[in-house]
Amino acid sequence: MIPAARLLLLSCLANVSVLAAQDDSRPPVIDMHLHGPIFGDTVQAIDTWLTELDRLNVRKAVLAAFPDNLAAWVPQAPDRFLPALTFPCPPRSFLGRPCFDDQADFPNLDWLRGELRAGRIQVLGEIISQLFGIPPADSRLEPYFALVEELDVPVGVHMGPGPIAVGATRSILAQFPEFRTAAGNPLELDQVLRKHPNLRLFVMHAGWPMLDEMIAILHHHPNVYVELGNLQFVITRDAYYLYLRRLVEAGYGDRIMFGSDGGLGNLEEGIQAILEAEFLTEAQKRDILYHNAARFLRLPDEEGE
Repeated sequence: MIPAARLLLLSCLANVSVLAAQDDSRPPVIDMHLHGPIFGDTVQAIDTWLTELDRLNVRKAVLAAFPDNLAAWVPQAPDRFLPALTFPCPPRSFLGRPCFDDQADFPNLDWLRGELRAGRIQVLGEIISQLFGIPPADSRLEPYFALVEELDVPVGVHMGPGPIAVGATRSILAQFPEFRTAAGNPLELDQVLRKHPNLRLFVMHAGWPMLDEMIAILHHHPNVYVELGNLQFVITRDAYYLYLRRLVEAGYGDRIMFGSDGGLGNLEEGIQAILEAEFLTEAQKRDILYHNAARFLRLPDEEGE
């Protein structure tokens, strides 16, 4: 684990105050973008995470990580975590280890098919190809979109700001020199969605800052949802609310999902940002925090009641 990532995660954990039992007085939450153990945090730390998820009433979390993380963490709380595979593999300087047994950057398709059929992977994502300058329609990603369409597995694609380990004063190019802003343009999804019209696809980070392009994709592809991960802390609150409000006013409040994309402090901050948004009705807040994701993931309706 790289020192910067460990310091970031420890800082998030240190900001957690008093942990309590599940608080059913809070609205239910589904986190569509949780990276808890992605930097190799120990399995022992799961108690801290689960206690805080209970306190915040996070019923389910899409745990986006690599195979070793998923194998260690998901069995500790199989009813809480939905295992999601992250790829391509970041450089060793960022992650500190290979992602896959064959040390490839992309998962083996035969292996992945088996994992999906067995339910050991239930979501594909976060597909972080933008960090490597790879747009969604690139031929290297095509077999994965074809596979998840065939098996009807949800898929999440990173389109927006860079990883949280890159500070506001340092360019993302310092760690990901191949990063391309243009590869995160939501319009790049149009070709993929025309070829795979039955994809259950969600755009992570909601395509920020390309709002008009994101709205165009939502308008033309009703199976696409967006997820708000990291916008609560990588841009100003005013900018976040402007972006969110435009998505809602455009008529897509029923296809916006909550995501944290950070440590425990960022999780609580993200929930509070939704609860404190004065332009959202109480019903819209509950939809964003829970019901939209429950529908997208096809969870039982009673879990949101």
